[in-house]
Amino acid sequence: MTGAWLIAPGFAIALLALPGNSRAPVDQPSTTAPLAIAAWNDNLEPAGRIVNGVRTLALEIVPSAWHPEGPDRPAGEVLAFAEVGKAPTVPGPLLRVPAGTPVAATVTNRYDRTLVVRGLSSRRQPAMDSLVLAPGATGEVRFTADVEGTYYYWAGEPGVSIEDRFYEDSQLNGALVIDPAGTVGTPSDRILLISFWIQRKDAAGEPDFDSGIFAINGRPWPLTERFTYNVGDSVHWRIINANVDVHPLHLHGFYYRITSRGDDQRDTVYWAAQQRMAVTERVQPGQTMALSFQPDRPGGWVFHCHLNWHVVANPGIGPELMSEAARIRQITEGHVEHEPEHHVENAMGGLILAMYVNPPPGYQPSPGRRTMKRLFIQSDSAGSTTDAIRRFGYILQEGDREPAPDSVRSPGSTIVLHKGEPTSIWVINRSTEPTQVHWHGIEIDSPFDGVVGIGGMKEGPTPPIMPSDSFEVRVT
Repeated sequence: MTGAWLIAPGFAIALLALPGNSRAPVDQPSTTAPLAIAAWNDNLEPAGRIVNGVRTLALEIVPSAWHPEGPDRPAGEVLAFAEVGKAPTVPGPLLRVPAGTPVAATVTNRYDRTLVVRGLSSRRQPAMDSLVLAPGATGEVRFTADVEGTYYYWAGEPGVSIEDRFYEDSQLNGALVIDPAGTVGTPSDRILLISFWIQRKDAAGEPDFDSGIFAINGRPWPLTERFTYNVGDSVHWRIINANVDVHPLHLHGFYYRITSRGDDQRDTVYWAAQQRMAVTERVQPGQTMALSFQPDRPGGWVFHCHLNWHVVANPGIGPELMSEAARIRQITEGHVEHEPEHHVENAMGGLILAMYVNPPPGYQPSPGRRTMKRLFIQSDSAGSTTDAIRRFGYILQEGDREPAPDSVRSPGSTIVLHKGEPTSIWVINRSTEPTQVHWHGIEIDSPFDGVVGIGGMKEGPTPPIMPSDSFEVRVT
């Protein structure tokens, strides 16, 4: 099934003669019935129903057409969980109950290979139970949701771990959240499940990571959900890393408190004194995390994986999948062909979320005099096919004389600031490329955060710094 793709909803086609996961490549159009369309799942509504005090859920695993880049773009053929009688979803249906709730679930395997379902089990035991389902078989589990925390259930072929799923089974994941006993209704936190799908193998038969699609709740940036908050809101997110790779997750603008860490079986919920502050937290494959923060400054902000390869532009799907050469050019020179004002939305992808924090009534930026510094973005080379290595650097002007235009310092100049002293840093772009600057560890206002088109206020998003232009960054 590796290499299968769909032109449009409802029409199954498999034309790429690529190495399969363990089956022969398909080079003829499929004659089977159209696949069910897998919907994105934002993990807002718990699945199943309560019957005599028991959360009852009927699931099935079905081959599905998943459109991560939208319904008007090609789909990939993956396996997905579905509630019986409903469309499949990526990720699978949300199982969410208060601690102490009995759960009764059935799972039917509509795939033509044996699959093992894990995670539908009580947690307070040495090893969780699993369901081994032959093709067409239905299994049943009964358990008590016994320990509060953030968990997930998942499936794969026998002997496969969470770190071995690259292809059609990579989207067989669903969130399982156990709230404190006595919880009424669905809490207002958000559940973000990270998945990864590779479309083909390379010439050596290994996963072709250049063809991979990272998704949050079934969709990659720029299609990920956009959140809206108010200054002072209490924000709570649960993160589930249900894929093969590690993700250092970074929040712009605010520190967040880590309130729990765990995996599919164990979750350590921290007391207030145990909760530490972070702006970036490393989440390994199969791990979970809960975090909380309170936005205290308005504007646009992003939350993203800090590995560059996980936020580059999406590679396309099926007939739109880029060649290796085109993919490299897209990543290294993509902004040349895009409007610089929309670089973040048009030339980035994968694991990015955006949010907008509404300003309070009467909000005004801080006025007043500021100490001024001048920071130059320099390059000793211009963009060309003959100069394969571009060299850039930051140089702070010292004294009255500007630095030589072709000088590059690595690492860049040290900028010394004084706590509580309002400072303006004028960033002057002497390179031939549009750019912006993101500042780590400093809680600055959104317009100066460096995220073009997303940062800033609705009436004035953060602009790129064009060649030979400058931009004022205000820091206090």
